[in-house]
Amino acid sequence: MSRVFLATENRLRRQVVVKVLAPETTASLSVERFEREIQVAASLQQANIVPLLAAGEICADEPGGTALPYYTMPFVDGESLRARVARTGALPIPDAVSILRDVARALAYAHARGVVHRDIKPDNVLLSHGAAVVTDFGIAKALSVSLKAQHSTLTQAGVSIGTPAYMAPEQAAGDPDTDHRTDIYAFGCLAYELLTGAPPFAGRPTPRILAAQLTETPAPLADRRPEAPPQLADLVRRCLEKQPDDRPSSADELVRTLDSVQNSGSLEATALSWRRERVPKWARFTAAAVAGIAVLGLVAILFVPKSLRATAWTLVTRSAAVLHQGRVVVAPFENRTGDASLDPIGDMAADWISQGLGRVPNVEVVDARSALLTSKVVEHIPSLLRSSNNARALGEEVGAGTVVTGSFYRDSDSLRFQVQLLDVATGRQTLTLAPVSGLAKSPGAIVDRLRAAAVGALAPKFDSTMTGISQGSALPPSYEAYHEFTQGFLEFMRRGPSFDSLANLHYARAASLDTTYGIPLVGAALDDVDRAHRIDFSAWPIADSMARRAEKRRAWLSAGDQAILDYVEADIAGNGALMLQSAQAALRLFPGSVEVPILASSAASRFGRQIVALQILATTNPHRGLNLVSTLYWTNLTIPMHLLGRFRQLADTLGAGRRQFPDAYELAERQLLALAALGDTAGVERMLTKDPLLAQSRNTALGLRTALHAVRELRWHSHDAGADRILARVMSEARSVPLDTASSRPSDGAATLLELRIAAHDWKGAQSIAALLSRRNATDLDAMAIAGAMAAYAGDRDGAARAAAVIEQNTSAKTANGRAFEASHGAYLLAEIACALGDRQQAVAHLARALAEGRYHPWNVHSDPFAELFLPLRDFAPYAALIAPRQ
Repeated sequence: MSRVFLATENRLRRQVVVKVLAPETTASLSVERFEREIQVAASLQQANIVPLLAAGEICADEPGGTALPYYTMPFVDGESLRARVARTGALPIPDAVSILRDVARALAYAHARGVVHRDIKPDNVLLSHGAAVVTDFGIAKALSVSLKAQHSTLTQAGVSIGTPAYMAPEQAAGDPDTDHRTDIYAFGCLAYELLTGAPPFAGRPTPRILAAQLTETPAPLADRRPEAPPQLADLVRRCLEKQPDDRPSSADELVRTLDSVQNSGSLEATALSWRRERVPKWARFTAAAVAGIAVLGLVAILFVPKSLRATAWTLVTRSAAVLHQGRVVVAPFENRTGDASLDPIGDMAADWISQGLGRVPNVEVVDARSALLTSKVVEHIPSLLRSSNNARALGEEVGAGTVVTGSFYRDSDSLRFQVQLLDVATGRQTLTLAPVSGLAKSPGAIVDRLRAAAVGALAPKFDSTMTGISQGSALPPSYEAYHEFTQGFLEFMRRGPSFDSLANLHYARAASLDTTYGIPLVGAALDDVDRAHRIDFSAWPIADSMARRAEKRRAWLSAGDQAILDYVEADIAGNGALMLQSAQAALRLFPGSVEVPILASSAASRFGRQIVALQILATTNPHRGLNLVSTLYWTNLTIPMHLLGRFRQLADTLGAGRRQFPDAYELAERQLLALAALGDTAGVERMLTKDPLLAQSRNTALGLRTALHAVRELRWHSHDAGADRILARVMSEARSVPLDTASSRPSDGAATLLELRIAAHDWKGAQSIAALLSRRNATDLDAMAIAGAMAAYAGDRDGAARAAAVIEQNTSAKTANGRAFEASHGAYLLAEIACALGDRQQAVAHLARALAEGRYHPWNVHSDPFAELFLPLRDFAPYAALIAPRQ
């Protein structure tokens, strides 16, 4: 009935959906009556309803032509329920119940205001970050009434109000007195489809579907989905009653029943039994014991702490794997020599074959490092919750339709390698290669021959036009160098950036053991850049040095690793355009990766491209692969959503993340910040005092900093009264918090006291602490900037000017030797002092320099411990324009 467009609303810089009624519909429509009816729909404001933003007419192109009515709605970043069902079939029962509850809430709200949808179906339900929202409320009625106003029939108009597969009997019969209970029948059809994979009378011609809606009773849900809770099956049955009086009387009753189902504990039992059906009781008992041991083993390699139950629940309830037939992953080769010291050879063989296959056109090859880490995750997932074959499970985690598997054996003084090709969808081997052997004392030479043989045999399998392929001139690294590199990579993934980077020690050894091996230097540079951004600004020169060393070994890097090096070099140089270009190139070259989309999303977000950042993250599944054991997906999702102002959605999304990672303090803190941005002071206080993670750190330096972070966030979003209320409680509790002012670490006592003094606007007290930190380290420009800002607030403008002069002298383009990371650092610090001096225009100019080069992020005003110094910019239009999200 309409043409649908995605557009940008220029004034507010947001994406919207524009629906323009088709000319054949408009010809029989009373436009005035349609717009009056649209006004009723526009009054609906509820979390599970996509609101109408505006309505109007598009003028005709020619004189006398028909004007086309249109209306606009927010763009929902996600997929339709129709796409979800088409992709996965019947949903896990907990997922179905969660979606149905959201739809029922929307219906209850609309029905209470006299608005009936009349076209509830999966196409009109959108899924976004764990929530379901219903679109096009009131449109069907507006069309129907407007057509009647011109004495037209639906047949004459050429449109059908409603969809046959979801039409209530009275709606199918054309009864003009249909009411809200027609939506309840459609809700029953929707529920039936989510739980069985198809609506009640699917697969029939339209006339027969309409006849069945009038006369036939659907097959009982209990027969189609035996594990469904009886209360849920009975609700669906009642919704599908032919007589409206026999259905639930209201959508409120749907909500109450679904709440009862969800709170009864039956869903957890159902989900577990769904995965365990047909498994004998003795096998389940044994498997449960093994699973407990396996999950405990997984804890040893987890990158963030989390409860075992949350992990198990994520595995049980996640959706089915989506396989890409053109994607290939090479599994680490299984070591069957009995000598564990040879394990790295299997990893190296997979790595080198991956690089070779990466040269085959039209084939997506999963990066070997992602494959290595994901294989370790797979090994610790209980076999009842995944494919029992490790290689097949690896393919499912990274979305690969094909897995190259292999093993190697000891044969006297030689090693013998065997390679197979596995089809993930069927679990069958489709190709076995002739064995490749070589001397055990020269593993690099064997791996090189193995790559040539494997790629030569496998390339035609993926591309029939390929009869041979260049392997490139690069040789595998030495066994010892590769072993050191993998140790460093695993260490970095376990710990992330840290002051004492053990990963870089391994990287340095790897680079020194093989002078042609460039990947360890790329890894070290990336580690240092990450450290510089997050915890230690002094790491920038180290990153610069590592990148220069890696550049000398560029010829030995794969295309994907060259793209990562380009990204690091662009980051160091402050070249935003090249950073984004390199990140997007890496995204193409590392399919199935979890870490590269996060890298690319972070780059897009840093330069204001928040919508792009979310779109990139949407390409990775938060419940598969490395995302099972890392919170990076959720923390990176936070930043663009927060900067786009989606605070309520963000709070709900972080709730889903915390269910997956209940022990992740950072996620709890970011959920707290979302509530603060909303101005929900009561919610902030409740989390600080009752949240399982935040409350237990209440009387510690960490808890104090978290509470102060919430205070800053409340102030940034103009909730000053709430900020003052929280601050008063923090000040009273701070007296009992032991703070060690002797430590020089930025997160320790002196810096925490400094945060507290600034939050309380105790400029003199803050100035003395900043001076202490500055005297302790004369090169600490950050402390000097704080001291200068505090001097300005205390009335000492000359002292502020002196601090600014020292900072400018030490970070000017000339002094910084052209290094962008130092110049932009100075710009950021000068902005702090300019704010304190009341020169907002100059402060924005300084910040524009820092942000343009990517050293700083629009998120810094939310995450910086001293971001309160920028509060004078809160309502300053040039600053708002500077950090506004860009397309």
